Amino acid sequence: VDPNLAYPSYGLNAGLMQYEAMHKGYGLPVVAGRNYTVTGTWRGDVAVEFSDHIVTEVLGTSLERLNLAVINGTDCELKSDDARDYLSPLGTSGQAETVQLEEKLNCMIKGERLS
Repeated sequence: VDPNLAYPSYGLNAGLMQYEAMHKGYGLPVVAGRNYTVTGTWRGDVAVEFSDHIVTEVLGTSLERLNLAVINGTDCELKSDDARDYLSPLGTSGQAETVQLEEKLNCMIKGERLS
């Protein structure tokens, strides 16, 4: 699919993940229950989260799942009820500094070490 770079898509229709400064992260629309493969050059580790329990409650749906395969060998099953207590509307905003994310996250993409 060719990316539609116009508002409001900004290329998301073709899988272009663009950095969102307000949330200090990336976002991409997905369909629950599907399988996705991601490739990229990751600078540092990447925390991955999918949907949230509030959305499932509001929509009256059950637990949602998504399978993610990352080219570097990371495979994850993400669930709508995975822990998100390290996030805020503004990204991690320091909340993750005292949290061992590896113990909290269901999916962590190991990236290149930052120098």
